Amino acid sequence: MNKFLIFILVGILITLSITIYFTSQYQEAISQDKTAFFVSILSSMWQDITFFLLVGVTAILAQFYQHKGEILRKRVHNLFSNDEVSYSTISYVENQIRDLSIYCSDAASILEVLEYSKSKKAYRVSFHNKYYLCNMFGDVPYESVIMANVAPDLIRDDIEVLGEISSISLTSEKGEKKDFLNGDHVIPSTGFSQPITVSLDKKGRAIYEMKWWSWVDQHGNSGFSMKRLAEKYQVSIENKSSLQVGFTTNENEPPEYIKFGEKRIISNRQDVPPNERTEFWWFPPKGLEEDIARREYKLHPILSSHRQGEKPLDPI
Repeated sequence: MNKFLIFILVGILITLSITIYFTSQYQEAISQDKTAFFVSILSSMWQDITFFLLVGVTAILAQFYQHKGEILRKRVHNLFSNDEVSYSTISYVENQIRDLSIYCSDAASILEVLEYSKSKKAYRVSFHNKYYLCNMFGDVPYESVIMANVAPDLIRDDIEVLGEISSISLTSEKGEKKDFLNGDHVIPSTGFSQPITVSLDKKGRAIYEMKWWSWVDQHGNSGFSMKRLAEKYQVSIENKSSLQVGFTTNENEPPEYIKFGEKRIISNRQDVPPNERTEFWWFPPKGLEEDIARREYKLHPILSSHRQGEKPLDPI
């Protein structure tokens, strides 16, 4: 129970006790002029109760608004209740909590197979990642610079353009869209990286999106991971090419094929932690299969913080 609420209750109890005590001690005086006595004693009692109420309620409100407005660092200090912890340590924990306060209520990776090149033995695929960001804090706004990273799915010297990124954007709850790119940018073999500023109001929400295309090896691997916890995450593929696209969620199993115009949800997960990859494997189009060993896959250096090898759930 709040200590100031206890102060109010104890003060009222003391006032009532004193009133009852003096009433019992001065019965004779009361009998001579009951009206004057009770008016006097009730007036005095009301003044005392009013005092305790005003002081206590004021203290409770002051404490409440102090908590609503205090900086996150002070909350961290109060949470651990240890004055021996250094300022730099408290600051570090504050930044960790601030980063964890942003999560995805929903996220999706939408792939479209645009074409197949027999000479390159590769698919050209467009990628659209969509994240519904939420600020967990009800009274602390969020602002931070994050890195938008895209790695090419296929790196070969004979392919002049490995891929292009066309859009990185953040759309607020009010529908205000902020674009972080001016035009298309070629994705080099070293990967594309762009710092962006993400700002969310208290309890704020926003939609963060990235769009790009890349060549992918017909015997290669594709995977996605997020920088924040996602309550829901879905990966889907739609075939817009003229051939049947091969893929599998288990590299040791035969491929499935997606016909022209068909869309397949290949992963549907819940409570996905940060930096955990959802992966799948490509196969040549139906009728163009080759009896060759699958190439060993290594995670691109730009994604080195992500955990490789986490498999998606079975297709639904």
